[in-house]
Amino acid sequence: MNNNTIIIKGTTNQTIIQQGNQNSVQSINIESLDYNKILQTLNKIKTYTSTDEFANEFDITAEDFKSLLDKTIALVKEKEEPSKVKSYIAKLKNSCSDIATGVISSGIYALLSQLS
Repeated sequence: MNNNTIIIKGTTNQTIIQQGNQNSVQSINIESLDYNKILQTLNKIKTYTSTDEFANEFDITAEDFKSLLDKTIALVKEKEEPSKVKSYIAKLKNSCSDIATGVISSGIYALLSQLS
């Protein structure tokens, strides 16, 4: 029996390690995002956040939503890994779904749904 040790130092992204499988094949599905399209959509949503209608609909959650939106925009500009960007988009969608039905929140939710 061989005892093999693998030591990984630093960051490893998109890595699969199989153990105990002889003559096996592994593959990884690397997901990519259209960062430009996402950024355009998020910037469009950002224009809605300065309206009175947005403030009325989002009420006490308006500032939290704006902060989350700014963080998501920063992640997209940095071209963070797709899973991280998607998780922030999901958080934004959840914020919209928590709002009572309104034109602005429904519109933002629809735009975010196009990104998933």
